[in-house]
Amino acid sequence: MSNINIKRVAVIGAGPAGAIAVDALAQEGIFDVIRVFERREKVGGCWVQDPAHRTPQLPDFKTLASRTADKPHDIPATLPTYAPRSDQYRHDETSVYPLLETNIDYHTMEFSQEPIPVKQTSRSIKRHGPNTPFRHHTVVQEYIKGLLDRKGYKDFVECGVTVERVEKVNGNWKVTLRKAGTQRDYWWVEEFDAVVVASGHYTVPHVPYIEGLEEFARAYPGSVEHSKGYRGSEKYLAKNVVVIGASVSGMDIARDLIGVAQHPINAVVRGKWHPYFGKSAFDHTDIKTRPAIKKIQSAEGRRTIIFEDGSQVDNVDNIILGTGYSWTLPFLPNFPITNNRLPGLYLHVFQRQDPTLAFVGAIAAGFTFKVFEWQAVLAARVLAGRAQLPPIEEQEKWETDRLAYKGDGVPFTALYPDFEEYFETVRKLAGEPAPGQPGRRLPKFGKDWRQLFDEGHQRRIEAWKKENEARSRTESSIALATLARVRDNQRRCRARKREYVIELEQKIRDLQDSEVQTNVENYQNAIQRLEAENRIPRALLNQAEFSQSEVEAQLQEGHCGEDGSKNTEIQGSPYAGDNVNEFLEPSHNEVFTDLLPNMYGTEDLDELLNISLDLPELPQEEFNFDLSSSTLGAFSVGTPLVPQILDETRASPYAPLLYNGWTTCPPGAPPFITSSPGHLNDQKPDEDTTLCSVAYDLIRQHNNKGIDIMEICIRLWNGLKKGDEGICAGLQLQSTFKNSRYEIYDKAGEVGGTWSKNTYPNLSCDVPSQLYSFSFALNSRWSSEYATQPEILDYIKRVSQSLQPHINLRQECISSHWLEEEFLWSVQFIDLTTNKTYTRYSRFVITAMGFLDVPNGHEGVVDVQKFEGQLFHSSNWNHEIDFQDKDVVVIGNGASANQFVPWILGNVEIRSLTQVVRSEQWIAPKNNKAVGNFRKWVFNNIPAANRLYYSWLSLKLDLAFMAFKDNFIGRHIRSILESSLSAYIRRTAPLKYHSDLIPPYSFGAKRPVLDHGYLSCLNSPKINLVKSRNTTVIEGDRIADDNGNVYPADIIVLANGFKTQQPLMPMKITGLDGVEVHRLWENTGITAYMGVMVPGFPNLFLLTGPNTLPSGHSTLLSIENSLTYILRLLEPELSSESPLSQPMRSTIEVKKSAADAFNRDIEYRLKGLVYTQSVNSWYIDKRSGRNSLVWPGSQLEFWWSRCIKKIVWGDFIRRQKKPAG
Repeated sequence: MSNINIKRVAVIGAGPAGAIAVDALAQEGIFDVIRVFERREKVGGCWVQDPAHRTPQLPDFKTLASRTADKPHDIPATLPTYAPRSDQYRHDETSVYPLLETNIDYHTMEFSQEPIPVKQTSRSIKRHGPNTPFRHHTVVQEYIKGLLDRKGYKDFVECGVTVERVEKVNGNWKVTLRKAGTQRDYWWVEEFDAVVVASGHYTVPHVPYIEGLEEFARAYPGSVEHSKGYRGSEKYLAKNVVVIGASVSGMDIARDLIGVAQHPINAVVRGKWHPYFGKSAFDHTDIKTRPAIKKIQSAEGRRTIIFEDGSQVDNVDNIILGTGYSWTLPFLPNFPITNNRLPGLYLHVFQRQDPTLAFVGAIAAGFTFKVFEWQAVLAARVLAGRAQLPPIEEQEKWETDRLAYKGDGVPFTALYPDFEEYFETVRKLAGEPAPGQPGRRLPKFGKDWRQLFDEGHQRRIEAWKKENEARSRTESSIALATLARVRDNQRRCRARKREYVIELEQKIRDLQDSEVQTNVENYQNAIQRLEAENRIPRALLNQAEFSQSEVEAQLQEGHCGEDGSKNTEIQGSPYAGDNVNEFLEPSHNEVFTDLLPNMYGTEDLDELLNISLDLPELPQEEFNFDLSSSTLGAFSVGTPLVPQILDETRASPYAPLLYNGWTTCPPGAPPFITSSPGHLNDQKPDEDTTLCSVAYDLIRQHNNKGIDIMEICIRLWNGLKKGDEGICAGLQLQSTFKNSRYEIYDKAGEVGGTWSKNTYPNLSCDVPSQLYSFSFALNSRWSSEYATQPEILDYIKRVSQSLQPHINLRQECISSHWLEEEFLWSVQFIDLTTNKTYTRYSRFVITAMGFLDVPNGHEGVVDVQKFEGQLFHSSNWNHEIDFQDKDVVVIGNGASANQFVPWILGNVEIRSLTQVVRSEQWIAPKNNKAVGNFRKWVFNNIPAANRLYYSWLSLKLDLAFMAFKDNFIGRHIRSILESSLSAYIRRTAPLKYHSDLIPPYSFGAKRPVLDHGYLSCLNSPKINLVKSRNTTVIEGDRIADDNGNVYPADIIVLANGFKTQQPLMPMKITGLDGVEVHRLWENTGITAYMGVMVPGFPNLFLLTGPNTLPSGHSTLLSIENSLTYILRLLEPELSSESPLSQPMRSTIEVKKSAADAFNRDIEYRLKGLVYTQSVNSWYIDKRSGRNSLVWPGSQLEFWWSRCIKKIVWGDFIRRQKKPAG
């Protein structure tokens, strides 16, 4: 070595071993070139967390078992060159999951001159105390990166470059390199005097041979994985999991699954217990240890594991292999690995026959980073000619003696328990740099290092023991109580079910017996008689023992306030329907006023409604409600309110209850609505007063007979003028909690949400129009079975007309922060007109952002910046673009493209249309008939018929929910549907596209698409379907698919969907303890209790929250029902008789335990639906693998659970305090 002049050194790998090797080499100050090649996109090695879409694979069980999986890559004949992109799988993902932390004391990990930062997670502090010695993986990755950045070494590193071959040629090391491109890879060669291998050995999973394991993996895709692919416990919610292996990965995963996976977690221990931790990790009542596996059965639907002692586990969902890794060196084919170690390495560092090939990190777990430092310094000093290796004979003797002492394989590379001996041997051989001489100095082995090392392990053991003992005590103390509670719950559940069934049956009989079944002529005559005689309020007045003369006298005089002035009411006939077109737009001479006369004091109202009218004084700019929405739409417009006031009167899930065959009030209608005093002052006296208002006055003043005043109020409401229904819907918060102020914010320039933002041609809804109405504002005038975008937007605008004073447009919510001291939300906005920011304070915040708000970008379009034409997303349709004589490219083939592609082909003379199909879709025929005038007339004049049809449609779609269940009936229904839809696609679309259109997955796994003429337009000679996951822009006006085929492109339309798994973005919402909701969801998955509340975020409510999206049903129903539930939660906070009422300021927050239990139940139920199939769907959160959107039940059940079922107040934390001042 002393005769070799080494100037150029290559380092393979930029993890912890590579980083410290660079520093040791650089500090010698003698090398001209130090080049570091890292195949990943950033430095950090096995401490870099992969993005969600990068998941490790197990492509070949046989080669993984024989430790031969990572084969050398074929090298092009001539270099440098470009070659087709390599498809050889290289196992280059990491094993990092979000909650991963170090498993030894950080002091024993850190390099001697660079301390690891003292950054602790709350999770680690909770488990190990305030001085926890364990560090989160992000701290470690930043630590490694910082070593290269701070010392100016980052220019030495080239990321994204894979070393494919290292071989000695003519005295130099020839290093063959490959840099991956989107379509082609670049190959070249560089030469070096020495090579340092620091690529680690936690890359290729070892999968031991187990009889039946490979067959099980094939039968149930995704069911078998290595610990390298573990990304958190959420994926295994309520699943039967078997963990194989008793080393660090196996024990960590088994512990992490406690309380999430099915009880018990089966842990297979194949050999000895871990030398550091023993069996303490597995001494938990939720973990059952098992012997080695004899065989696994998967034939004929079995999921059985049989163990060597004859026991077995059935219905296994997942097998996780914590079985270690295989050390592979595919770039060094001349140096084969034997028994998972490289023979001929002196001190685990130098290749004995050629010490210019050195290794850093070729040892088993132990002090890791510190060992890397000692090895790196020794390698650097030897390569610099400042340290000498002993003769080869002595090096051979070292290996022979160690084989005799430790044995072959992994034990040979384990330094435990002789850490100090190894450290000192290496340090002495490296030697100290002479005074003034460059080089990194190594300290002596610290006497406390081994103690800290052992104490770190002991802390983990003690934490496990503490958790084990706590669980055992808890189980012992609550076993009997739990059993009793379960039995009581079962009895009460059966009783409630019987009552529910009886109630529903009665409602069905009532509907069947009602006058709805009579013909149109009888209905019209009845309504005319009703208008002529006002029989409803007259009957009520007679019931209250008022004479006809008293009624007539009151009608003549009008009802007066204390000052003698008349309270003017809307003129016209009693309420005879709920046609939204008639009540939303009052004529110019109609004035909305109080239904409650001024003569009644607030005490009377409190007694009547049990709702206080006196709220605590609010500071400036404070509101009781803040409905912040970037897609307002109609999400904050209406909800059934009567259930909030009456315990015994309930609205039906699809339409309000019918009272004795009378026309009913809208479900959102309160007994009365009080408008502002200023509004009253502007009124002009009128000659007459409506009979409803008179009746209310008389009964309110003179009811001494014990008649149910609330029943009377609701029935009186039936006689109101249609125009009031808009106020009923728009002022629901104000009418529920009288003095509560609310404001609505929207970043758009008009209301309408997704129906305002999306304006692409041919856009229409994909559920029947009649269900695309609020139940309190049914639209009788839809023009077709599936309404178009302009018609829906017009409906929403009319519904929200009465909300205009409360709506603030072009105001974008930036962030919201909980002020714990004040019990208020501080909400920051930016005025998009002036670009000024401001803050509002609110007791409660309701978010009303839809799922389809933030469009996907140009993901999957490579080199998009090269495109010289026009590019836009379908949700931002550019109506100014001229498609004439253009080559159009459409990327995506979901619901949006299905609608506008036929329009482009049928309405514009384009040159060509290339549609990039990324996945197949189930496409169903769309029977979009025009709605006839007769039906419009019936629905307009007979509201009960409209409501009955609305209810029938809802029930019909609820029955269709059975098709989404993963049971015998569901599979049978889907089989019929798949056959029918496949036949429809085959007979409608050209033969050449059948394989690109007919899905291989089950119907319902993704949202089906209705055919808007799309399949038939594929017969056009101008369209070309291209199956490709990615698209590459080349030369500015052309694109290429995955196979390299090129297509012209003047215009690119992105129809690639929305970021459905980023709810509430880009708002930053920070709750208790500074926890930000998006960070929380990154770790836990996107979840919320009942879809409306998140633990740690008091007084924050979500509309269209997690798992509230209906299965093939109208979203508006779930929105109304969720809002009803929110108002039920708010009632105790604002009710006058609540212990949390004024003058105290109060909060409500869901308990974490309740939210976890609710979401475990959701996850368990989702397992029984077709959605959980491994299909690329916008329902699925790719980070957690969880379906975060769909409600796993019918809308009938959703309504029952939100609007009828008693709230479990024990699931909430309610607090109060006096406001400052």
